[in-house]
Amino acid sequence: MEDNEMSYPVYSPASVIGIFSHALKLITIAFLVALIIGFIFAKFV
Repeated sequence: MEDNEMSYPVYSPASVIGIFSHALKLITIAFLVALIIGFIFAKFV
């Protein structure tokens, strides 16, 4: 029953990089959207 230790969610470097890149992608998209909205808003005001 030593295989039970493998069932715990271990944060391996690959998963950490995957989570980090996913978060980075979301932040980039949010930044671009905010930038575009700010640009459009500045045009109208």
